[in-house]
Amino acid sequence: MRRAFAQKIVAHPFWVIGAVLAVTALFASAIPKIRFEQDFEAFLPQDDPAVIALHRAEERYGDQKLFMVAVEADDTIFKPETLQKLKEMEELFEQIPEVDEVRGPTNSQVIYGTETAITVATALPEIPQTPAEIAAYKERVLGDRLLRGVVISEDEKAAGILIRLKPGEEDTVGVVTRVLEIAERYQGPERIYVGGMPRLNQFIAESMRKDLMVFFPVMILVIVVVLYLSFNSLRGVVLPLLTVVLSAIWEMGTMGWLGAPFTPFSFIAPIVLMAVGTAYGIHILNRYYEEAHKDGRSRTDILIETITAMLSPTAMAALTTVAGFFALLSSTLWPQRDFGVYTGIGVIYAALLALTLIPAILALLPLPKRERRSVLARWLQGRAGLSGLARLIERTAVVILIGAGLIGAGWAVGIPRLRIETSAKEFLGKNHPVTEALDVLERHFGGSLQTGIEIDLGTRDGLKEPEVLKKILALQEFLETLPGVRRTMSLTNLVRELNQKFHADDPNYYEIPDDRKLVSQLLLLFTFQGGSLGQMALTDFSAGEVIISMEWISSTQMAKLVTRFRAISTSTLGRRRRRRWPATVRPSRSKPSKWG
Repeated sequence: MRRAFAQKIVAHPFWVIGAVLAVTALFASAIPKIRFEQDFEAFLPQDDPAVIALHRAEERYGDQKLFMVAVEADDTIFKPETLQKLKEMEELFEQIPEVDEVRGPTNSQVIYGTETAITVATALPEIPQTPAEIAAYKERVLGDRLLRGVVISEDEKAAGILIRLKPGEEDTVGVVTRVLEIAERYQGPERIYVGGMPRLNQFIAESMRKDLMVFFPVMILVIVVVLYLSFNSLRGVVLPLLTVVLSAIWEMGTMGWLGAPFTPFSFIAPIVLMAVGTAYGIHILNRYYEEAHKDGRSRTDILIETITAMLSPTAMAALTTVAGFFALLSSTLWPQRDFGVYTGIGVIYAALLALTLIPAILALLPLPKRERRSVLARWLQGRAGLSGLARLIERTAVVILIGAGLIGAGWAVGIPRLRIETSAKEFLGKNHPVTEALDVLERHFGGSLQTGIEIDLGTRDGLKEPEVLKKILALQEFLETLPGVRRTMSLTNLVRELNQKFHADDPNYYEIPDDRKLVSQLLLLFTFQGGSLGQMALTDFSAGEVIISMEWISSTQMAKLVTRFRAISTSTLGRRRRRRWPATVRPSRSKPSKWG
């Protein structure tokens, strides 16, 4: 059977080459279909409780895809030229079709109140010019607890513009690119940063494209050097290289036809394939040269003998490699499964091409006239090479075994010290623009990570109960004592602010009223004035979220913190309350707008 297969390959080289070219053209046509997927939320199993909770939060409170543009000044942002810049940027961001909401220092809502009414108005309808106008605006925004530290930093040196995308918007990379272009236009003397998960996704997508453009030529160069050192001949370089390049095209074409995207896990699959698949061509050529240097046989006999001898070893080597990659099918994340499947398929392609295309091309080429051993081959076969290594192993076999065991045991001690980490800061380094943006958010706006706890009472107007609000406030106060938690926000913040404004801005009234009717009245006046509840509550006040802003911490720390959130909410709110948990970490979901 093996000999019959070999005879057909050697007897019909043009058919083999033609078939390979046709299949290559078919696969190459599908490569442009491959898209880049970098949204980590999309990588999670859709039946995971965290994903279900997150989707539920998006359905009830709006899309969670949001990010912040931070503007940092050396002295103060309360200058006419800086405020004008902020206003223009807000207006330009609002013009982006995919953007649903923009909240910043000039267009955020400010609450005014008297003992008979509540008024909600825009923070800065016109840019102040005189010192008195600037002082009035400064007092207005810094005196509002829902704005201070959210769109204006407490040290007055930074301002933040929150950008929320439209529900279901997928082109986050395109939006962030346009936001970056606008931010770059307004750079100087203030420093402008763009932070948030969409910004991180945009960087990942851009990096994947750039890395592919670099990895391919670098890998080809490395393969060329290795092949030249191995064979010292043109065919010894070109043929194995050709098979791995074609197998990479076939692999990517398979991804294109099946609709598989490039992800941060799978985009290196073609590179890995080229590194692994080169070996099959080397094995075929090495055996071919061995057979060719035996006298008295024709080219056809040499090729048939080569294919017959190498078919089983090559197939077994490929199948064991494929089995290793296919083991990734047990992974929880589908991008890792995709990487394993498509790299395994690529290995099959590489082995198939090595066993068919290389012999077909060699069938059309003359036999090598003489043995041309490369420098590497001569060294390996010399006294200082493999033969010397063999003698050393024979003399010191026991020492080598004991040494290998001790070294293995020593390194095994370090296995428990391995930690799981998905923090962008760990990967990108201190000086990366994304990391710098996260640092600015932490320095001026109370953290760069957020998670949410949904309080679902299941009854209309349940959140208007003073008892419930006070329990939520107690939960917030306790959460803010935890390491890493910078601030929290919920309906309690709004109700206390409304109560103070309603009582002539008396700070003594910054508290939850005991009267349920007063709570209802305050919230009714606020919503009638066009005030937005955002994530703080549904319109029927049956449920709402506590938004927790945190400093950037490691994945392990975050997992422990979320576990504590669950336990604390149970003990604080009581088990009779229904709770659902969108407690997924929404990395740098930027800061909440004024209304959450």
